[in-house]
Amino acid sequence: MLKYELTKDDLIAFSVYAATKTPHAVRESSRLRLWIALGTVVALGLVFAADGSLYLGISIGVVVAALLWAVWAPMWRWATRANAKRFVGLGQLGAVGEYRIWADESGVHQVSPKGRTDSSWDEVLRVEDDDDYIYLFTGELEAYLVPRTVESHELERFLQTVYRKS
Repeated sequence: MLKYELTKDDLIAFSVYAATKTPHAVRESSRLRLWIALGTVVALGLVFAADGSLYLGISIGVVVAALLWAVWAPMWRWATRANAKRFVGLGQLGAVGEYRIWADESGVHQVSPKGRTDSSWDEVLRVEDDDDYIYLFTGELEAYLVPRTVESHELERFLQTVYRKS
């Protein structure tokens, strides 16, 4: 069994990861990026067309859309982080406090400040990680969050079970 504390910063880090790295979020971000770029070209084209300068408007729209395209990724991360900070402050992105998580033959189990959660292995859709966390996804944007700062021997045993079963 792993025991660890999750802080507001951990919850924010997961939100940023989920919004910038998961397949669902990447698709949604790409779709939004495309529509905003196209909308910019069309809107500026129409605004300038009212003055008889349609081609100038489209040209300026293309330049502005290209700039938006270039700054989209950092802007998306910044907006995600800002929203996550706000939601964590409202207590809407999980609970801060002590967590316990373990994996066995039946699945993954977690006790958090909000109660107990159990997921069968069929419900664990994928396992992802980065330098700081391991994520056991049970939905497009829902996951068990395990910081890599927990005791390494226990973490290794936990991960062996997770990778063997998932």
